[in-house]
Amino acid sequence: MSPALPVTLNDILSRAAEFYPLHELRFITPSAHDSSIVKTFSSFNRYARNLARAILEWGKPAGSVIVVYLTEHEDNMAAIWACLLAGYVPCLQPALSAQKAHKEGHVAHLKSLFSSAIWLTTEAGAEQVDSSDLEIKFLSELKASALNYNVPADWVAHTAQPDDEAVLFLTSGSTGFSKAVVHTHRTILAACYAKGEAYGLTPNTNVLNWVGFDHAAGSLEMHLVPLLFGASQINVHASAILYDPLRFLRLIDEHGINIAFSPNTLLAKLARDLEKKSDVIGTFDLSSIKRINSGGEAVVSKTAQSFVAMLKKLARDPFKVSFVISPGFGTTETCAGCIYDLVDLATTEPKREFLDLGRPIRGCEMRIVDSEDGKTVRADGDSGELQIRGSMIFVRYYNNTEATSSSFVEDGWYRTGDLGIIENGVLRLSGRIKDIVKVHGISYGIPELETYLQTVEGVAHSFLAVAPYHAPGQETERFIIFYSPTFDLNGDGASMKLFATHRELRDVSVKMTTHRPQFIIPIPINEMEKTTLGKLSRGGLISLFKQGELAKHIARAEELLREARGTTETMDDVDDLKCCALDTA
Repeated sequence: MSPALPVTLNDILSRAAEFYPLHELRFITPSAHDSSIVKTFSSFNRYARNLARAILEWGKPAGSVIVVYLTEHEDNMAAIWACLLAGYVPCLQPALSAQKAHKEGHVAHLKSLFSSAIWLTTEAGAEQVDSSDLEIKFLSELKASALNYNVPADWVAHTAQPDDEAVLFLTSGSTGFSKAVVHTHRTILAACYAKGEAYGLTPNTNVLNWVGFDHAAGSLEMHLVPLLFGASQINVHASAILYDPLRFLRLIDEHGINIAFSPNTLLAKLARDLEKKSDVIGTFDLSSIKRINSGGEAVVSKTAQSFVAMLKKLARDPFKVSFVISPGFGTTETCAGCIYDLVDLATTEPKREFLDLGRPIRGCEMRIVDSEDGKTVRADGDSGELQIRGSMIFVRYYNNTEATSSSFVEDGWYRTGDLGIIENGVLRLSGRIKDIVKVHGISYGIPELETYLQTVEGVAHSFLAVAPYHAPGQETERFIIFYSPTFDLNGDGASMKLFATHRELRDVSVKMTTHRPQFIIPIPINEMEKTTLGKLSRGGLISLFKQGELAKHIARAEELLREARGTTETMDDVDDLKCCALDTA
């Protein structure tokens, strides 16, 4: 008997447990160096359904939103399925900001957005949320309650329909607080079928995932898609790989991994770290790996080539190592990747600094239009706004009709906010319309960052701009801070004032994004031009920077910081700020 095709997400789990009961979900945590937790599809199915039965004790009506704030892959996976089977809608919450004001504002925003939503988290997570007026449930208590049940393997509390809300994903909040992207069972299933077909998944495929489940790539691409096709999965924290990069190779070797995911940043780190492991050359059987998807940020061609060369070098039989790097494009709104390319870098020399992004998967269309009117289709090879249409596109933003309406043009085309070029049917990006900076695949809102930076003492009000910048050969995008100081750069005490201002600008940046700015460039207020609308032009400032027109301001800042070095005791801070102002590495 052939498996019936699922029409809702709940059918995916039922089908997997029935037809592939002994296939595995394996979970590896940073604390478990060489051990792992294994659940078969059958045992996980039982576990998730008992959790779902226990959730009903909360007494919430079907369709209620549950904010899932967890860190472990197994916990997130179980919570998502428990919510779905109970008839609830999980909303996946990424790690909260370390910046107190932003965190509190975000939590308050979600409370307003979802009204009476429950937060499902751990005791540690509850401390981070730190909100006494939220309804919080602990996963530990839910697990204990689930032990009281032993429901049938096909039990559900609510029969889902294809167009019911299934999962909510939070955007990065690039223009203020996060929007909640609504995906239905239909949109997610459409994406799953097309992705699995593109990946060539079969029940014999083994998938390695190290992306967090709050990201659509982790929960959809690397869990739901493989589960739909009966593929076994290994889930491991990125920190475990970063701490011990050889673990990545050991996992491929020991578990016959066929497909994995890695953003460019991690490809670069693995290539660098593995290069130092000369004692393990020729050690690993890497013949199983066939495809490594890479998304979230541009894939640097040289980085990808170095990674491929390194894996061949460490392989037991380099001639049996044959896999493609698959750069892709997608957003939360498109169920993550929906456009992919396949590049065998062992035989193909890339044409550009960044790998092309390829062609749409089945059921997806793309086009380039005039970025001003949003509808006039551009000629082949011309740059413009990238728009996408297809069955995997989200249906709306939760309780935000204005944002939903502005995200689409006629005939269902979704405005991605990215600038791209389609040439001979192949996509590559050329910039971004949206006000965000993307560092290591994570998006941060420029307006929000600018708002906090404007409060720094020494910064002239309304004379500060943050612009994304991707230096040649750099592994990821960073950002530059342009500002006008309130003090005279040639006046008394300028060196110490500049030092204090740059230190605070750096500290705020780290709090908001966890990353330092690549450059901090002070420009006298009489030389900082504004548009006729009274705004600083990020594009214009970046252009001046690239042309070397701001070199004198950078040189003056360096001169003042060197002077500060001779008068302050915080030598490390000054050196750090110097690196922040000049280092392009």
